Amino acid sequence: MPARNSGQPGAPTATQLVAAGVQLLNELVRQLQTRMVDVDEGAAVKFARRITRLKRRNHALEQCVVFLASAVGMCPTCFGRAADCPACRGHGAPGQLAIDHVAFAEIIVPLFHNQPDRLHDVVGGRTVVESDKVKNGSAPHPPSMAHSA
Repeated sequence: MPARNSGQPGAPTATQLVAAGVQLLNELVRQLQTRMVDVDEGAAVKFARRITRLKRRNHALEQCVVFLASAVGMCPTCFGRAADCPACRGHGAPGQLAIDHVAFAEIIVPLFHNQPDRLHDVVGGRTVVESDKVKNGSAPHPPSMAHSA
C-alpha cells in the first residue's frame, strides 16, 4: 500500500513529513555538535543545553503522537500509510489496531461530548454505523441522529 497524501497533487504524505522532520532535527544536532568544537567553553555549554532541549522536545512530541494514535487504534509510526513501515507494514490505519481506553477517554470522548453537532455535520447527519447500513442497502431511509445533553 503506497503512502497516501491529502489528495492534492504534490502534497507530502505524513510519512514524508515525519521523515523530513527527523532529518532536520538530526542535521541541526549534527551542526550544533560540529560548532561546539570551534567555540569557547561557555558557548559549548549553551549548545549542549540547546541540544538537550531539542531532544526533550522531540521525545515529548513522539509521546504525544503515540498517545493520539493509540486513542484511535492506529500506527503511531506511519498512521497506516506506509507499506514499508516496520511497525505495521501499512496496516495501521485508524481502527486497525487496539485502542487504548485511557487515551480514547481523554481524547475522543470529550469530542463527542463537547461537539455533537459538529460531529453530526462531519458524518453527514448519520452515525458511521448508519452510513454503512445506507451504503449496504440495509437501511431503507436515512436515519436521524438523536442528541443527548
